[in-house]
Amino acid sequence: MISHRSYIINVELLTRIEATGQMYKAYFKDYKETARISKHKVDNLQRYKLL
Repeated sequence: MISHRSYIINVELLTRIEATGQMYKAYFKDYKETARISKHKVDNLQRYKLL
C-alpha cells in the first residue's frame, strides 16, 4: 500500500502508527527505520490493516 509519495508500506510487517505533527510514522517488525505516512493516507492504511 502506498502511504506517501516516497514510501510503499508492507502491511504484513507494520506494528504501529504514531502521529508526529501533521504526519504519521509507521513502525515495522524487526526493522529500525520508520516510514512517513501522509495524513491523507493514514485512514486508508488503518482500515486496510483491520481487514
